[in-house]
Amino acid sequence: GNFGNLFQKRGRRIFSTSESQTIEVKPLPSGFKGWWLPANNLKIEERWQPDPPVFRVGEPLTRTLVISANGVYGNQIPELSFEFPENIKSYADQALIETEQTPEGLKGIRIEKWVHIPSQSGKYELPKISVGWWDVTKDKFRTTVLPARVIDVLPASGSFPENYATVETKLAKPETLKTAVTVSQELLQAYKQTNFWLVLAIGFALLWAGTMLLWYLNKNDKRFKSQNTENNTKQNQKLEIRDATIKVEKALRSGTPETIQASLLKWGGSVWNEDPPQGLEQIGERLPELKNGIKVLNSVLYGELQKEDSLEELQNNFCKLSLIKKNDNNDKQFQLSPLYPESK
Repeated sequence: GNFGNLFQKRGRRIFSTSESQTIEVKPLPSGFKGWWLPANNLKIEERWQPDPPVFRVGEPLTRTLVISANGVYGNQIPELSFEFPENIKSYADQALIETEQTPEGLKGIRIEKWVHIPSQSGKYELPKISVGWWDVTKDKFRTTVLPARVIDVLPASGSFPENYATVETKLAKPETLKTAVTVSQELLQAYKQTNFWLVLAIGFALLWAGTMLLWYLNKNDKRFKSQNTENNTKQNQKLEIRDATIKVEKALRSGTPETIQASLLKWGGSVWNEDPPQGLEQIGERLPELKNGIKVLNSVLYGELQKEDSLEELQNNFCKLSLIKKNDNNDKQFQLSPLYPESK
């Protein structure tokens, strides 16, 4: 009883209101152009993997840049834009964008990861990274900069000996010193470039060969399965026709006209399974040998003739038909041939 009263009670609607607030929306600074990023603070952090980074030809390094700004959402921080040296191949990963709730308010974070792969030894400069933003505390435009970085790329591990040029210069005559150093450096660079592209070409060739092999095996497997399915279908059809033929012969010997009609139609459906006959007349059209006998059967079925012994012609002609014959290779085929050949 108490539960019934509890559920029968109806709640009452309560309204709650807050005090109105007045806010001031300031316009953009006069003449401002570019990405608008109003923040309390912004900083850029750089991380390397491995750390400290060792730059070597052909070996990848991961550089992570973290831009964090107080007072904004993560998606308000712009995408970084800079150009790398020609011989430093760089690939960017999908940026990670986050927004954190802190006691001081929102904190937007944008994390960009780059993979750098040097292709040639030497000294290179990674460009500076700068992000402009509007300091809402001091009400002025500011730019946070990550300074440029000069890197020294070492030759690939296990490559052409580094002291090769030095040995050549010691053995060379003073007047040929400059030429020897130049030629040695050219040989060294040619060796590295050739080795890199050779490995790349071999890799693509192996990948292509593997793809073609998989395609060939898959194609043959489908062909084999298709052939098996076709063979099974033919074998099942042969068995079905044999069974239907036996039933027709049995019906012709001792069955009623109705049984003969049903067994003949089932037999026709087995023989022409893709286009089964819709009546006895269609069987007669497709097999002229049975046409007269089927005409007599229809007469018996529909009252024009009452003597079942008049079906003897149909019985004799049907027994001369067969749908299985052995060829020279003893393989079974579908075709019409005498089932009970006349003795000579």
